[in-house]
Amino acid sequence: MKIGICGGTYDPLHNGHEALMRSVLAEGLVDRVIVIPAGQPPHKRQSRVSMSRYRYEMAACTFSDEPRIMVSDIEIKKDSPSYTLDTAAQLQERFPDDRLVLIYGSDVLVDIRSWHQPLELLARWPLLIADRGGLQASESRRIAADLSRDTGAQIDFFPAPQIDLSSTTIRNLAADSQPLANYV
Repeated sequence: MKIGICGGTYDPLHNGHEALMRSVLAEGLVDRVIVIPAGQPPHKRQSRVSMSRYRYEMAACTFSDEPRIMVSDIEIKKDSPSYTLDTAAQLQERFPDDRLVLIYGSDVLVDIRSWHQPLELLARWPLLIADRGGLQASESRRIAADLSRDTGAQIDFFPAPQIDLSSTTIRNLAADSQPLANYV
């Protein structure tokens, strides 16, 4: 079985996240998706982040209608920062006969070299990338080609609705008491 891992802070999980996960399944690129809300995101130590249990429950409610999407609390149970490399390794141990791939929007390509042990991460697990607003497709392909050349990473792209939306935008709307129904 091919399992997609889709981790993130999801503060909050929004329609763009949902479209990404449902699209990778609709394209038949994976058999299942494991959504993993971050426990203590290491890149957001100085930021205010909603309680992990709330973020987990938002994801669980969003995907309760899709049996091929599982929401995992593997990272929110940890008492220390969560790193994709460690989480993927734990999941590979749990699913030794399955092939794991990491699923992200193209915006992750800009920052992935700054992640915890990116060379090992990219050597062990392929990336499935959906184009995302804020980064032109040609630019994401160029960055992916550079990453593949420099690290040997296997990076493939898949079609997903381009929803120009961010969790930051939604948090700002919520702070201004604006309606959120069209975004989450």
